[in-house]
Amino acid sequence: MKTWKGLAGVLLCCALLLGSGALADGYPQGHTSRHFGQVYFSTCTGNDDGYVNIVFTGRVAPNKKHEDLIAAFYYYKKYINPKSRLLLVGRNDFYPEYYARLRKYVERLGVSDVIFTGQVKFNDILAYYKAADVFLCLSEHEGFCVPLVESMMFDVPVIAYDSCAVGETLGGSGFLLQDKKPEIVAEAIHQVMTDQSLRKQMIEEQRKRLCYFEHDRIKAQFLHAMKAFINRVK
Repeated sequence: MKTWKGLAGVLLCCALLLGSGALADGYPQGHTSRHFGQVYFSTCTGNDDGYVNIVFTGRVAPNKKHEDLIAAFYYYKKYINPKSRLLLVGRNDFYPEYYARLRKYVERLGVSDVIFTGQVKFNDILAYYKAADVFLCLSEHEGFCVPLVESMMFDVPVIAYDSCAVGETLGGSGFLLQDKKPEIVAEAIHQVMTDQSLRKQMIEEQRKRLCYFEHDRIKAQFLHAMKAFINRVK
């Protein structure tokens, strides 16, 4: 029953995406540039300053566990790779007190290169995905988690904590964590960034997983799930 409910939730989210055309049509292309603090990226020319860009997209909210992202990044930057930055992309005005605590946490750790972007336009979100080396998700309460699929579409290796429907969305792809202690997460990032065979395998598996979300497949599975649900209710 739990598995069926999880699948139904995934299919429902996919149906909403299909209605908007996000998965069917892909993303618009074009020139998009962003300033990350003092560092300039041009995604149309592919400029690279040598930093590892760890990205998470989603509003700043307690269930997203931004504090865990920051703790893992602190460990990675201090003990493994000082040339790294954490890009937290999304609105930060939903929970102002939580956001304020996060800012104080960053100050207390004394860690640099943690960037809260605030609300950004759609094309700018694409720029962050294009600049990302790793997508990191340590949320504890997620539904379908659309950014996981968005990351796959940009061939960004996904490292995610195994909670709620995250594992079902990844479907065996990505780097699924059972423990999110900072040192464990940091080591996972290091592995993905230094082991090219692992990185290549992850991207290949994510591409295969994307096939699951093709328009016709999801449409058929959604209709089947809805019919089964209606028959159970009768």
